[in-house]
Amino acid sequence: MKIDGREIARKIFDALEQLEHKEAVKAADIMTRKIIVIDCAENVERAIALLRQYGISQLPVVCKSKIVGLFSEVNLLEHIGEKNFGHKKVKDVMSETPPQIPEDTPVKTVSELLKFSPIAIVTKKGETVGVIAKADLLKVIK
Repeated sequence: MKIDGREIARKIFDALEQLEHKEAVKAADIMTRKIIVIDCAENVERAIALLRQYGISQLPVVCKSKIVGLFSEVNLLEHIGEKNFGHKKVKDVMSETPPQIPEDTPVKTVSELLKFSPIAIVTKKGETVGVIAKADLLKVIK
């Protein structure tokens, strides 16, 4: 029986990769479970009040219990100085829906996503279970 060195090496690397993936910090380990959201029909004034009240920078926007967008400080900057901005509906000024990731997503992948989005929504079996903001990445630094 001939032993193929490449096949053995591949199996070793596969095993090491699985072990690394198993021990890696996951999204569920760093996510915030209490999710503060704003309904799409609410006024911008209410969204701003929630940002202030909770000391956060963004809010997932929901319509009929489904996340449909994001309201953030960026939206404020884009509309600053507009007349009656506070009376507009959140759905009219929100940004696109943040990425949704499974709870077992490695934190390295999460960090790459957060380069392009202020938050990521964490899901389990299709249900929202948490949110990860850039500040949550600090939890993995020891």
